[in-house]
Amino acid sequence: SNLYRCLAGFEPDMHRRVLMHKQRASRLEPLHGALNPEFFLGLVRSVDLELGNVYREIMELREEEGQGPAKVSAAGREAVRYYRHFLDTFRNPRGPGGELPDRVDADSERYFLLASFSLGRVLHKVDTSGPGAAKDVESLVRSHTHLLWTAEYVRRHKLEQYMREADLAVQLAELVAEKISLSQRLAAVSVGKQ
Repeated sequence: SNLYRCLAGFEPDMHRRVLMHKQRASRLEPLHGALNPEFFLGLVRSVDLELGNVYREIMELREEEGQGPAKVSAAGREAVRYYRHFLDTFRNPRGPGGELPDRVDADSERYFLLASFSLGRVLHKVDTSGPGAAKDVESLVRSHTHLLWTAEYVRRHKLEQYMREADLAVQLAELVAEKISLSQRLAAVSVGKQ
């Protein structure tokens, strides 16, 4: 995976860069779900975080290349899936139903925060409801909530090295809130015209 990541940086052709990142994913995806998190928690987290990053990079390259929203959203949904799985490994009990601890252990905190900030950024760009659908308000609300939660985590624990990122997350959350408001007004106008 790292070999393809390094090589992709030297590739001038966007399409070939996407293909290299897809090769990274194809090498890692067989490990997702195959390892027991009870015994290989560090490796499970590493694979999920790497896959989230791979699909985020694919999403960004597709955006840059001007590909259609369906392809961008497809890669974004995969990034969201892996980032959520990564973050869920910190919950007690593990999985979507558990609660996140007040503070993540110091060894994992950096990766936890990077995944959390990345998840908030990806959520505001994609529709998580399925292929072919326009960006929906629900995804924007999730993005807004997640960005604010992550920024609050940084402030609550006084993590100075992440304050700049937290400030940017709050600014993005404000823009997302404005986007939500505009989407709701547009939906109200559309319903009024019918």
